[in-house]
Amino acid sequence: MTQTIKRIAELSLEHTICVLASGDPLFFGIGNLIRKKVGPEYVDFIPAPSSVQHAFAKIGIPWDDAEVLSLHGRSSKGLITKLQFLNKVALFTDKINHPKEIASYLLSFNESEWTAFVCENLGGEKERIRKFDLKSLSEEEGIDPLNVLVLIRNSVNWKPPTVVPNVSEENYSKRVPKKGLITKKEVRILSIAFLNIREDSVIWDIGAGSGSIAIEAAQIAKNGKSYAIEIDPEGIEICKQNILLQKTDNVHVISGKAPEVLEKLPDPDCIFVGGSNGDIYEIIRISLNKLSPLGSLVINAVTIDNVSQIYQSFKN
Repeated sequence: MTQTIKRIAELSLEHTICVLASGDPLFFGIGNLIRKKVGPEYVDFIPAPSSVQHAFAKIGIPWDDAEVLSLHGRSSKGLITKLQFLNKVALFTDKINHPKEIASYLLSFNESEWTAFVCENLGGEKERIRKFDLKSLSEEEGIDPLNVLVLIRNSVNWKPPTVVPNVSEENYSKRVPKKGLITKKEVRILSIAFLNIREDSVIWDIGAGSGSIAIEAAQIAKNGKSYAIEIDPEGIEICKQNILLQKTDNVHVISGKAPEVLEKLPDPDCIFVGGSNGDIYEIIRISLNKLSPLGSLVINAVTIDNVSQIYQSFKN
Protein backbone atom coordinates (compact mmCIF):
# COMPACT_ATOMS: atom_id res chain seq x y z
CA MET A 1 0.00 0.00 0.00
CA THR A 2 2.85 2.41 0.80
CA GLN A 3 4.34 1.97 -2.67
CA THR A 4 0.93 2.41 -4.29
CA ILE A 5 0.35 5.71 -2.49
CA LYS A 6 3.85 6.86 -3.39
CA ARG A 7 3.24 6.04 -7.07
CA ILE A 8 -0.09 7.89 -7.06
CA ALA A 9 1.64 10.96 -5.63
CA GLU A 10 4.39 10.80 -8.28
CA LEU A 11 1.93 10.46 -11.18
CA SER A 12 -0.25 13.27 -9.83
CA LEU A 13 2.57 15.76 -10.45
CA GLU A 14 2.01 15.49 -14.21
CA HIS A 15 -1.35 13.76 -14.65
CA THR A 16 -4.92 13.74 -13.42
CA ILE A 17 -5.26 10.48 -11.51
CA CYS A 18 -8.48 8.56 -10.82
CA VAL A 19 -8.39 6.13 -7.89
CA LEU A 20 -11.36 3.78 -7.60
CA ALA A 21 -12.26 2.76 -4.04
CA SER A 22 -15.30 0.98 -2.68
CA GLY A 23 -17.69 2.86 -0.42
CA ASP A 24 -16.63 6.12 1.18
CA PRO A 25 -12.84 6.56 0.70
CA LEU A 26 -12.62 8.78 3.80
CA PHE A 27 -14.35 6.24 6.06
CA PHE A 28 -11.62 3.77 7.10
CA GLY A 29 -10.54 3.88 3.45
CA ILE A 30 -7.65 4.76 1.16
CA GLY A 31 -8.73 8.40 0.92
CA ASN A 32 -7.00 9.55 4.07
CA LEU A 33 -3.66 8.06 2.97
CA ILE A 34 -3.87 9.87 -0.37
CA ARG A 35 -4.95 13.07 1.34
CA LYS A 36 -1.94 13.02 3.65
CA LYS A 37 0.51 12.25 0.84
CA VAL A 38 -0.78 14.61 -1.85
CA GLY A 39 -2.54 17.29 0.20
CA PRO A 40 -6.32 17.71 0.61
CA GLU A 41 -6.41 20.75 -1.68
CA TYR A 42 -5.33 18.56 -4.61
CA VAL A 43 -7.91 15.79 -4.17
CA ASP A 44 -11.61 15.65 -5.04
CA PHE A 45 -13.46 12.96 -3.08
CA ILE A 46 -16.64 11.44 -4.54
CA PRO A 47 -18.11 9.14 -1.88
CA ALA A 48 -20.48 6.22 -2.34
CA PRO A 49 -22.48 4.60 0.48
CA SER A 50 -20.14 2.81 2.87
CA SER A 51 -20.37 -0.88 3.71
CA VAL A 52 -21.64 0.09 7.17
CA GLN A 53 -24.52 2.03 5.62
CA HIS A 54 -25.30 -0.98 3.42
CA ALA A 55 -25.18 -3.33 6.42
CA PHE A 56 -27.62 -1.35 8.55
CA ALA A 57 -29.92 -0.84 5.55
CA LYS A 58 -29.99 -4.60 4.94
CA ILE A 59 -30.86 -5.44 8.56
CA GLY A 60 -33.36 -2.55 8.74
CA ILE A 61 -31.94 -0.87 11.84
CA PRO A 62 -31.11 2.85 12.15
CA TRP A 63 -27.42 3.57 12.71
CA ASP A 64 -27.32 7.22 13.76
CA ASP A 65 -26.55 6.07 17.33
CA ALA A 66 -24.09 3.31 16.34
CA GLU A 67 -20.35 3.24 16.96
CA VAL A 68 -18.10 2.03 14.16
CA LEU A 69 -14.88 0.23 15.13
CA SER A 70 -12.21 -1.33 12.95
CA LEU A 71 -10.33 -4.49 13.88
CA HIS A 72 -8.91 -4.75 10.37
CA GLY A 73 -5.16 -5.13 10.82
CA ARG A 74 -5.48 -4.18 14.49
CA SER A 75 -5.49 -5.92 17.84
CA SER A 76 -8.80 -6.81 19.46
CA LYS A 77 -7.36 -5.73 22.82
CA GLY A 78 -9.54 -2.98 24.24
CA LEU A 79 -12.69 -4.05 22.40
CA ILE A 80 -14.36 -5.41 25.54
CA THR A 81 -13.72 -2.19 27.48
CA LYS A 82 -15.23 -0.10 24.66
CA LEU A 83 -18.29 -2.35 24.42
CA GLN A 84 -19.23 -1.59 28.04
CA PHE A 85 -20.25 1.89 26.84
CA LEU A 86 -22.04 0.82 23.64
CA ASN A 87 -25.33 -0.82 22.71
CA LYS A 88 -24.96 -0.80 18.92
CA VAL A 89 -21.69 -1.27 17.04
CA ALA A 90 -20.45 -2.13 13.56
CA LEU A 91 -17.09 -3.86 13.22
CA PHE A 92 -14.73 -4.07 10.28
CA THR A 93 -13.04 -7.47 10.49
CA ASP A 94 -10.12 -9.32 8.92
CA LYS A 95 -8.80 -12.89 8.61
CA ILE A 96 -7.58 -12.90 12.22
CA ASN A 97 -10.32 -10.87 13.87
CA HIS A 98 -13.16 -12.55 11.98
CA PRO A 99 -16.75 -12.83 13.31
CA LYS A 100 -16.29 -16.32 14.77
CA GLU A 101 -13.15 -15.27 16.67
CA ILE A 102 -14.75 -12.02 17.85
CA ALA A 103 -17.76 -13.93 19.21
CA SER A 104 -15.47 -16.32 21.10
CA TYR A 105 -13.50 -13.39 22.49
CA LEU A 106 -16.66 -11.69 23.76
CA LEU A 107 -17.87 -14.90 25.39
CA SER A 108 -14.53 -15.30 27.21
CA PHE A 109 -15.46 -12.09 29.09
CA ASN A 110 -19.05 -13.29 29.64
CA GLU A 111 -20.31 -10.78 27.05
CA SER A 112 -23.17 -12.91 25.75
CA GLU A 113 -26.10 -10.49 25.63
CA TRP A 114 -25.66 -9.40 22.02
CA THR A 115 -27.37 -10.23 18.75
CA ALA A 116 -24.93 -10.46 15.85
CA PHE A 117 -25.60 -9.77 12.18
CA VAL A 118 -22.95 -11.02 9.76
CA CYS A 119 -23.25 -9.10 6.49
CA GLU A 120 -21.18 -10.75 3.75
CA ASN A 121 -20.33 -9.57 0.22
CA LEU A 122 -22.56 -6.51 0.50
CA GLY A 123 -23.75 -5.36 -2.91
CA GLY A 124 -22.31 -8.43 -4.62
CA GLU A 125 -23.84 -11.47 -6.26
CA LYS A 126 -23.04 -13.61 -3.21
CA GLU A 127 -24.46 -11.15 -0.69
CA ARG A 128 -25.66 -12.89 2.46
CA ILE A 129 -27.11 -11.46 5.70
CA ARG A 130 -27.35 -13.77 8.72
CA LYS A 131 -28.44 -13.32 12.32
CA PHE A 132 -26.76 -15.15 15.24
CA ASP A 133 -26.52 -15.29 18.99
CA LEU A 134 -22.86 -15.19 20.05
CA LYS A 135 -22.72 -18.86 21.05
CA SER A 136 -23.87 -19.93 17.58
CA LEU A 137 -21.56 -17.45 15.87
CA SER A 138 -18.57 -18.73 17.86
CA GLU A 139 -19.14 -22.15 16.24
CA GLU A 140 -19.93 -20.94 12.71
CA GLU A 141 -17.62 -21.93 9.86
CA GLY A 142 -17.50 -20.67 6.30
CA ILE A 143 -18.00 -16.95 6.81
CA ASP A 144 -16.78 -14.97 3.81
CA PRO A 145 -13.73 -12.78 4.62
CA LEU A 146 -15.48 -9.76 3.07
CA ASN A 147 -17.95 -8.90 5.81
CA VAL A 148 -19.22 -6.34 8.29
CA LEU A 149 -20.23 -7.53 11.76
CA VAL A 150 -23.05 -5.64 13.50
CA LEU A 151 -23.66 -6.17 17.22
CA ILE A 152 -26.92 -5.08 18.87
CA ARG A 153 -27.27 -5.32 22.65
CA ASN A 154 -30.25 -7.47 23.65
CA SER A 155 -31.40 -5.54 26.72
CA VAL A 156 -33.65 -2.55 26.01
CA ASN A 157 -33.12 -1.32 29.58
CA TRP A 158 -29.32 -1.30 29.36
CA LYS A 159 -27.52 1.75 30.76
CA PRO A 160 -23.82 2.55 30.25
CA PRO A 161 -21.48 2.58 33.28
CA THR A 162 -21.03 5.77 35.27
CA VAL A 163 -18.38 8.18 34.00
CA VAL A 164 -16.47 7.90 37.28
CA PRO A 165 -15.94 4.22 38.20
CA ASN A 166 -17.59 3.39 41.52
CA VAL A 167 -16.99 -0.31 42.12
CA SER A 168 -17.37 -1.67 45.65
CA GLU A 169 -14.74 -3.95 47.18
CA GLU A 170 -17.22 -6.85 47.12
CA ASN A 171 -17.12 -6.87 43.32
CA TYR A 172 -13.39 -7.64 43.21
CA SER A 173 -11.50 -10.86 43.81
CA LYS A 174 -8.84 -10.17 46.42
CA ARG A 175 -6.21 -11.79 48.56
CA VAL A 176 -7.50 -12.95 51.91
CA PRO A 177 -6.33 -12.92 54.71
CA LYS A 178 -3.63 -10.50 53.45
CA LYS A 179 -5.88 -7.56 54.45
CA GLY A 180 -7.59 -7.93 51.10
CA LEU A 181 -4.82 -5.90 49.40
CA ILE A 182 -7.29 -3.72 47.56
CA THR A 183 -7.45 0.06 47.55
CA LYS A 184 -10.64 1.15 49.32
CA LYS A 185 -13.36 2.65 47.16
CA GLU A 186 -13.16 6.19 48.53
CA VAL A 187 -9.37 6.26 48.10
CA ARG A 188 -9.72 4.86 44.58
CA ILE A 189 -12.15 7.59 43.57
CA LEU A 190 -9.85 10.35 44.87
CA SER A 191 -6.72 8.80 43.38
CA ILE A 192 -8.31 8.36 39.96
CA ALA A 193 -9.61 11.94 40.03
CA PHE A 194 -6.09 13.27 40.67
CA LEU A 195 -4.63 11.12 37.88
CA ASN A 196 -6.42 13.31 35.28
CA ILE A 197 -7.07 10.37 32.97
CA ARG A 198 -8.17 10.96 29.38
CA GLU A 199 -9.74 8.54 26.91
CA ASP A 200 -6.41 7.74 25.26
CA SER A 201 -4.15 7.83 28.34
CA VAL A 202 -1.40 5.32 29.09
CA ILE A 203 -1.49 4.44 32.79
CA TRP A 204 0.94 2.67 35.11
CA ASP A 205 -0.37 1.10 38.33
CA ILE A 206 2.78 0.21 40.28
CA GLY A 207 2.26 -2.35 43.03
CA ALA A 208 -1.14 -3.14 41.54
CA GLY A 209 -2.21 -5.73 44.13
CA SER A 210 -5.68 -6.83 43.03
CA GLY A 211 -5.60 -4.42 40.09
CA SER A 212 -8.48 -2.15 41.10
CA ILE A 213 -6.79 1.15 40.17
CA ALA A 214 -5.47 -0.20 36.86
CA ILE A 215 -8.92 -1.55 36.02
CA GLU A 216 -10.94 1.54 36.91
CA ALA A 217 -8.41 3.78 35.19
CA ALA A 218 -8.78 1.60 32.08
CA GLN A 219 -12.54 2.10 32.14
CA ILE A 220 -11.96 5.84 31.68
CA ALA A 221 -9.08 5.39 29.21
CA LYS A 222 -11.12 3.13 26.94
CA ASN A 223 -8.99 4.10 23.94
CA GLY A 224 -5.75 3.88 25.94
CA LYS A 225 -3.82 1.24 27.86
CA SER A 226 -3.41 0.48 31.53
CA TYR A 227 -0.44 -1.48 32.91
CA ALA A 228 -0.83 -3.32 36.23
CA ILE A 229 2.66 -3.99 37.61
CA GLU A 230 2.81 -6.63 40.33
CA ILE A 231 5.51 -8.98 41.65
CA ASP A 232 3.45 -11.37 43.80
CA PRO A 233 2.31 -14.46 41.80
CA GLU A 234 -0.96 -14.71 43.73
CA GLY A 235 -1.65 -11.03 43.15
CA ILE A 236 -0.99 -11.43 39.43
CA GLU A 237 -3.56 -14.23 39.13
CA ILE A 238 -6.15 -12.26 41.12
CA CYS A 239 -5.51 -9.22 38.95
CA LYS A 240 -6.19 -11.33 35.85
CA GLN A 241 -9.42 -12.61 37.42
CA ASN A 242 -10.55 -9.05 38.09
CA ILE A 243 -9.83 -8.01 34.50
CA LEU A 244 -12.31 -10.69 33.40
CA LEU A 245 -14.82 -9.77 36.12
CA GLN A 246 -14.74 -6.06 35.28
CA LYS A 247 -14.45 -6.63 31.50
CA THR A 248 -11.45 -4.39 30.93
CA ASP A 249 -9.30 -5.99 28.25
CA ASN A 250 -7.14 -2.88 27.83
CA VAL A 251 -5.39 -3.73 31.12
CA HIS A 252 -2.01 -5.41 30.64
CA VAL A 253 -0.63 -7.32 33.64
CA ILE A 254 3.15 -6.95 33.99
CA SER A 255 4.81 -9.59 36.16
CA GLY A 256 7.93 -8.17 37.76
CA LYS A 257 9.47 -5.79 40.26
CA ALA A 258 9.44 -2.04 39.99
CA PRO A 259 11.55 -0.14 39.16
CA GLU A 260 13.31 -2.78 37.00
CA VAL A 261 10.36 -3.48 34.67
CA LEU A 262 9.39 0.18 34.19
CA GLU A 263 12.02 1.04 31.58
CA LYS A 264 10.48 -1.38 29.06
CA LEU A 265 6.95 0.03 29.28
CA PRO A 266 5.45 2.72 27.03
CA ASP A 267 5.84 6.23 28.43
CA PRO A 268 2.86 6.95 30.69
CA ASP A 269 0.49 9.89 30.99
CA CYS A 270 -0.63 8.86 34.48
CA ILE A 271 1.19 6.92 37.19
CA PHE A 272 -0.28 5.51 40.38
CA VAL A 273 2.01 4.02 43.03
CA GLY A 274 0.21 1.80 45.51
CA GLY A 275 3.24 -0.20 46.66
CA SER A 276 6.98 0.27 46.32
CA ASN A 277 8.55 -2.66 48.18
CA GLY A 278 11.16 -0.30 49.63
CA ASP A 279 12.26 1.22 46.30
CA ILE A 280 10.21 4.40 46.35
CA TYR A 281 13.12 6.72 45.48
CA GLU A 282 14.04 4.84 42.28
CA ILE A 283 10.37 4.40 41.35
CA ILE A 284 9.78 8.15 41.65
CA ARG A 285 12.98 8.98 39.74
CA ILE A 286 12.16 6.72 36.79
CA SER A 287 8.49 7.72 36.85
CA LEU A 288 9.31 11.42 36.57
CA ASN A 289 11.78 10.73 33.75
CA LYS A 290 9.23 8.68 31.77
CA LEU A 291 6.10 10.70 32.55
CA SER A 292 4.69 12.66 29.61
CA PRO A 293 4.58 16.49 29.82
CA LEU A 294 1.66 17.59 32.04
CA GLY A 295 1.27 13.99 33.21
CA SER A 296 0.15 13.03 36.72
CA LEU A 297 1.87 11.01 39.44
CA VAL A 298 -0.23 9.92 42.44
CA ILE A 299 1.24 7.99 45.37
CA ASN A 300 -0.74 6.40 48.19
CA ALA A 301 0.92 6.29 51.61
CA VAL A 302 -0.34 4.13 54.47
CA THR A 303 1.93 5.29 57.30
CA ILE A 304 3.65 8.51 58.41
CA ASP A 305 6.99 6.86 57.61
CA ASN A 306 5.79 6.31 54.03
CA VAL A 307 4.85 9.97 53.74
CA SER A 308 8.29 11.00 55.00
CA GLN A 309 10.07 8.71 52.51
CA ILE A 310 7.97 10.00 49.61
CA TYR A 311 8.53 13.63 50.60
CA GLN A 312 12.28 13.09 50.91
CA SER A 313 12.40 11.30 47.55
CA PHE A 314 10.74 14.23 45.79
CA LYS A 315 12.97 16.67 47.64
CA ASN A 316 16.11 14.83 46.51
